Amino acid sequence: MGLQTRQWRIDNERRPPRNRLGLMSTDSRLTGNLKAQSMITRPVVLVAEDDPVFRRIIQFSIEAAGFDCEVAANGADALGIVDSKPIDFLVTDYQMPVCSGLQLIEQLRVRSSLEELPIVLCTAKGYELNATELIEQFSLVAVIRKPFSPKQLTTLITQAFVNRANAEPMSVSTNC
Repeated sequence: MGLQTRQWRIDNERRPPRNRLGLMSTDSRLTGNLKAQSMITRPVVLVAEDDPVFRRIIQFSIEAAGFDCEVAANGADALGIVDSKPIDFLVTDYQMPVCSGLQLIEQLRVRSSLEELPIVLCTAKGYELNATELIEQFSLVAVIRKPFSPKQLTTLITQAFVNRANAEPMSVSTNC
């Protein structure tokens, strides 16, 4: 082992542990809508996309950004996943077979436990849709037009978690 490698290890071992957002592991603001998650538990992002190649690219990018990812080929499959396990974020295509992205969002928003779920709607019909109206109507994080950069999507997801964490009041203990 060279001197530079040894020095890098020493420097990095002295640093407090940080998670994927660069926050110290003891920073509870990261939990957002999650209940006291441990450092091991990562937020789960559900991707509902009918194009298998695009679905895999999105999944890879989300996992590379440090999130767990579940995938569904349509809105009906996505509802099945939501019913079987907790999710923390949804990325959905607008136009899918069986159950469209809008139908999926409508069904999720009527559930009290999911009315605050952060959602990004992806669409190839960017200029045919009124993005501002959809964002307001369904409390979406964003409506993004295809094609888009996977990095743009992961940045939106990460920023939504940071914004949610910063919006929650932090409890301060004053033991005098």
